[in-house]
Amino acid sequence: IEIVADSAASLADQLLTTQPCPNYTFFCGNPHRPELKQKLTDHGVRQNDIALEEILCYFTAISETALASLVSEIRCQLAEQPTIVVLFSPSAAQRLDEIFQSEDTRLLRAVTIGPTTASLIQHIPTLVSERPTALHVAEAVYQAAQSFVNSTEPNQK
Repeated sequence: IEIVADSAASLADQLLTTQPCPNYTFFCGNPHRPELKQKLTDHGVRQNDIALEEILCYFTAISETALASLVSEIRCQLAEQPTIVVLFSPSAAQRLDEIFQSEDTRLLRAVTIGPTTASLIQHIPTLVSERPTALHVAEAVYQAAQSFVNSTEPNQK
């Protein structure tokens, strides 16, 4: 059985309605968003027939040294030209957004792998990949580049 979804919440809905199962194994990272586990757990609590085993597969740790280097590189790029940052991790997106919240981001664009990662960015203009595939992310990067071209045309503000 193959079930594809654009978000954890949507996946949980599909799992519970399309192919209910008495046991689920949730391979996840730390940190992880709560939607999938919460929906499955809520359904299991109501129905009292679903077992959910959570297996932690990886930890996300942001190296402050690496982050400082990345931020420095972005700032150098912004001083010279428009810059696009591609983000795949909600925690990385949130951290980068916090850093740039009080800076001029008119020449910065974020491209995210999906809406969950994008939802954590408030201060950087963001484009969201239509699907979490390399081709769709590349298309979003192209659109981000085009947004610079379009915004620098005469009479554009």
